[in-house]
Amino acid sequence: FEMNNKFYKELVHYRDKNTVLGEIDALKEFKINEEIKTMSTADLVKEQKNAASYLSKRKKELKQEGLSDEDKAILEQRIADREFRLALVNKKLGM
Repeated sequence: FEMNNKFYKELVHYRDKNTVLGEIDALKEFKINEEIKTMSTADLVKEQKNAASYLSKRKKELKQEGLSDEDKAILEQRIADREFRLALVNKKLGM
């Protein structure tokens, strides 16, 4: 039922805005891929530099004591998403 709800939200968002919402993992990867494809070289380099700072901060947050399991899971997902983004950026830049 929850997956159907996510698909419905994706379809409604696409119908209304003509863009992918990205709540479903496969569509999230597609959305990130499309964003990277449209970036200029300057934007790609900027994304690459910002990713290093972002990942460092989030990994530091992940090591903090007192984080709930839910917060840890959210941080781990955000780190994984940013690492996926960074890999695509590096690939497009030829690194």
